[in-house]
Amino acid sequence: KNMSRPLVFAERKFDVIAGNPPWLSYRYIKSRDYQAEVKHLYKYHGLIESNDMKLFSTMDLSTLFFAHAREQYLKVGGVIAFVMPRAVITGEKQHRPFQAKGVTRVIDLRYVEPLFNVETCVYIREGDKRAGIDIPTVSYAGKLKAHELSLDVAQPDLKHSESIVRFVDSDVRSPHYYDLFKQGATLVPRNLCFVKPERNPNSPAIITDPASDKEAKAPYKGIKLYGSVDDDYMYATLPSKQLVPFGYESLSLVSLPVQKQNDGTLAMLTTQDDFFNKGHFDSADWFSAVEVKWAQLKKDTTTQKFYEYLNYRNKLVEQKPNTGIKVLYNTNGTHVSACVLVTDNQQFSVHERRTQGFIADYKTYYYSTDHLDEAHFLCALLNSPCVDNAIKAYQTRGIYKGERDITRTPFEACAIPQFDPANADHSELARLSVQAHAAIDMLKIGGGLKGSVYKIREQARAAAKNEIAAIDIIARRVLGL
Repeated sequence: KNMSRPLVFAERKFDVIAGNPPWLSYRYIKSRDYQAEVKHLYKYHGLIESNDMKLFSTMDLSTLFFAHAREQYLKVGGVIAFVMPRAVITGEKQHRPFQAKGVTRVIDLRYVEPLFNVETCVYIREGDKRAGIDIPTVSYAGKLKAHELSLDVAQPDLKHSESIVRFVDSDVRSPHYYDLFKQGATLVPRNLCFVKPERNPNSPAIITDPASDKEAKAPYKGIKLYGSVDDDYMYATLPSKQLVPFGYESLSLVSLPVQKQNDGTLAMLTTQDDFFNKGHFDSADWFSAVEVKWAQLKKDTTTQKFYEYLNYRNKLVEQKPNTGIKVLYNTNGTHVSACVLVTDNQQFSVHERRTQGFIADYKTYYYSTDHLDEAHFLCALLNSPCVDNAIKAYQTRGIYKGERDITRTPFEACAIPQFDPANADHSELARLSVQAHAAIDMLKIGGGLKGSVYKIREQARAAAKNEIAAIDIIARRVLGL
């Protein structure tokens, strides 16, 4: 039946197709054969660009079902209406090729509860009738008495209004900085990277940082390693949860199988002999134990060794731990939080343990510059409320119905210009950022920046509220917002 009926339906065609397709993400498809078929169909229907293959893991089947059902089963001029995750009408990158194929109208169910765990809409296409920039939308809102009610029972609790949906485009409005900001290294599993001195910080003895276990997931939850690592392989990093606007709560300590070269670049050490040749026998034992644990617990589909996983797309070795001034901001969250970190010729001490410099983590995006004023200019703009508001249309939304991913959306949404030291507005933004950093430093000295991620970021914004208000006025002028 599963083979024959679709073929019969494809010959027959329909005036109307209405349905609720699967919302399963590609990465959860277990069958390799089905993965291959789905990948082929995504390309066939033009739902993913050839240069965006990395987005496959985030694609879900709903858009594919919509495109495939429309081509295979809908009569010319017919109507197709599918219940879809609301992400298909937001700025999520993986859905932009689907949006470009056109839509006639939308029913937005974002504020109807209870419905699904994911925000929901109905996506409607009538023949070749495509809306322009402003897509006619009916938005519903209401608190229902129960789940899965018939429409006539639910109707009294629903209010609706006419509105519009406007898709964001794929234009990069800040082409100068878009490619310069890079994602940090994949410092996971945390339990195999994040460490603390076991007792005396002057000793090479280390243990897995207990704090890393709080965010560890099975099967790495509860993993604890003990050993000794030479200073050559110790680095500072800044997890995004410790990042606040214009500062940070604290740095973390990581042990990594990379060594800083004389020119400031990094080189991976991939075998025990690499450590033995340098006389670092204890370090060899530590990273050997890490590799063994990785081999035991990694997914069956993962073929990489641990050092290869750390250096995914060279995101580790392309960093220079003691060079430049870094601008960092969080890769995800409701709001952007950015700070400036001077790493040029700095040897950070974390838990009183000397490090070889700073490594950016994959939960942050970073840009390294030689110009302090440029770094603070960018930091001021990234922390401005107008930029934070401008990226909302581009952000994905999570299961708990809040904005989630940030990635490089500030440079897609906002025309951030190249820093010009002769521009008075640019210089003033830099000065205000320096002032805001000083306010956060004073907050830390006074015992602030304590509590949850949300709380410490709210504390930081309160401490720098005057600077943020002044920054926003200038930022709107500079960005034309």
